[in-house]
Amino acid sequence: MVAQRTADGRYHSCRGTAVRRHAIFRGTLGPRDAGRAAEIRVWQEDRNPLAVVAGFLRDRKLAGRPVGIEETARFFAFDGLQQALPGVRLVSANPVVRGCRMVKTAPEIALMQLATDVTMAAYRWVYPRVEVGMTGAEVGALMTAATRKLGGRPEFSMALIGEASAYPHGSKQVHRVADGQVVLMDCGCTVEGYQSDVSRSWVHGAPSAEQRKVWDTVAKGQQGYGPGYRLPGLSHRTGHGIGMDGHEPVNLVRGEATPLATGMCFSDEPGLYLPGKFGIRIEDCFHMTEAGPVWFSTPPRRIEAPIG
Repeated sequence: MVAQRTADGRYHSCRGTAVRRHAIFRGTLGPRDAGRAAEIRVWQEDRNPLAVVAGFLRDRKLAGRPVGIEETARFFAFDGLQQALPGVRLVSANPVVRGCRMVKTAPEIALMQLATDVTMAAYRWVYPRVEVGMTGAEVGALMTAATRKLGGRPEFSMALIGEASAYPHGSKQVHRVADGQVVLMDCGCTVEGYQSDVSRSWVHGAPSAEQRKVWDTVAKGQQGYGPGYRLPGLSHRTGHGIGMDGHEPVNLVRGEATPLATGMCFSDEPGLYLPGKFGIRIEDCFHMTEAGPVWFSTPPRRIEAPIG
């Protein structure tokens, strides 16, 4: 995305300006744009695409104004534009991009709901099919296959078993499902570019008193312990923004001052991890409405019914 601040203090946003498939597209093109004129600038493999961007800015008489760079853009784009357009002032495009991305429209929320529905349907199919002896990779493969069959595009299907669940993103060791072992899954997919992110934890067989206590503590934490709680407590960040990317601004963490607004979407994913033993994480996403938060998926309430 390229954004320029005009003389009157407003930002001029060339939304969707990007380098893709050897062309510069100006404007957001979709089904509703059929028949509209659009400017396309192309380049050859032996040419510098950032020089084309610089030419666009010069032609539009925007080269002397601040140019906003989206925060996830790679360094080569930032550096290349500086070289192609000496003296250009590059600034953060967060005032434009975050305004577009953080607050979702009703159609965007509907797509995220559909992605979550796919993930939850896949969980319900996978859960009764997890068997003793399966590896995390095998359990994850079941989830990936179910997600794809249900129409979602799998993004991640992580399954951590036993001690591996004590480390939020697993270990290199191969662990197999066994009675009394925790299975922690963190899975998500995209539907038309919008993501889901859901984590579920359970015990294969009967849970121990310690496993039940940790699971109940995490489930209660997902509903909120209130501000200022301290460790020992929930040792996993409360949540993160989500939308077209799995992790978007802002995070739900202490000290974050951004006010919640209608249309914002977040994960709520407390976790407790006991190194050398097991870990429990429960994650559901929600979106803000005028009446308060609304879940995309229903959090589970009992370890005996861990999918929800």
